[in-house]
Amino acid sequence: EFYRQRMDRAKEYRKYSNQAQQLSKLNVTALYGKELRGSVSRFERFSACPFSFFIQYGLKAKERKVLEIDTPDIGWLLHAILDAFSRRLLELGESYRRITKERCAQIVEELIADMTGKMFIANLYSQKKLDVLLKRLKQTVMKSVWVICEHIRRGEFEPCAYEVSFDENGEMPPVTIALPAGEKITLAGRIDRIDRYQNGAQLYLRVVDYKSGQKEFRLSDVFYRLSLQLAVYLTVAC
Repeated sequence: EFYRQRMDRAKEYRKYSNQAQQLSKLNVTALYGKELRGSVSRFERFSACPFSFFIQYGLKAKERKVLEIDTPDIGWLLHAILDAFSRRLLELGESYRRITKERCAQIVEELIADMTGKMFIANLYSQKKLDVLLKRLKQTVMKSVWVICEHIRRGEFEPCAYEVSFDENGEMPPVTIALPAGEKITLAGRIDRIDRYQNGAQLYLRVVDYKSGQKEFRLSDVFYRLSLQLAVYLTVAC
């Protein structure tokens, strides 16, 4: 009997093809509901790899968390300080076009000191390691801020809005797409910056999304739905 069971299992294994079958409509509805809600990056993930989308947003699988203390994410800090810098300019009544490099450095130092002072990282590192981290952050932020100033100074667009959210409770409504079967897709997100240029009766808009790494914009990526962020953000702004 023992060998018979093993033989039966071996026969079953021969039929196994390791090919994922298409989910039934009932299972899809149970996993995602009739109304899909998400961000642009979520649907970019689906376009790049539907199976990855299923694992992350259907099964909600996550990496096992390991308790560890790591260096703060410079990209996140950079994004937060750039937003704070824009708001500080509005509060002070200063302009990207007229501000000097020395004044930029002064505001950046104040923002970094204020932000890191409210974080717990000061208690985790030695003073020397913290000084190195803050020096690196200051150099990165200052370089980014000055590039933004030069970019605005050399063009005719003017920043008009920062950190604009589009969702049910945001400054702008979400993007809603009706599907043929009656379901809906709702996209929500946040636009880092919106610029405007008025030429007579014609208004032009530009959306800006801050990235800490190298990111190219290719129309082919938009066509294949691999990079939808700027296209969707511009649609929202319009």
